[in-house]
Amino acid sequence: MKGSGKLRPSRRGVPHGRVIRVALEFVDGHEGDFTLEQLATATGVSERTLRNAFHWRFGIPPIQYLNLRTLHQVQNALKAADPSMTTVTQIATQFGIWQFGRMARDYRILFGELPSDTLARNCNS
Repeated sequence: MKGSGKLRPSRRGVPHGRVIRVALEFVDGHEGDFTLEQLATATGVSERTLRNAFHWRFGIPPIQYLNLRTLHQVQNALKAADPSMTTVTQIATQFGIWQFGRMARDYRILFGELPSDTLARNCNS
């Protein structure tokens, strides 16, 4: 992670660490996709301040960070799931994903395999 442990204030004096914490708390408390505008409103800062905070801390824009975070959560859930009791679709919807084709494509790009392959590997464990 790019940022130091210190809370770097934005130009208006709002610490970037606080902006990120509030944004992640909002996302964890709500389902579905968010626009940058909605996330900025929820954190009480401008879109620019929100983007700057995420770039400072993670080196990527907020929406990209949230998408990657969700894909990692899906992967962890797939690894922990019993393939005889659950499906990729059930896990995806648990994390607010409804565009399954896009999710499968992004998952394969990030992890080098399809979500169904991750889940099926649990049969052999």
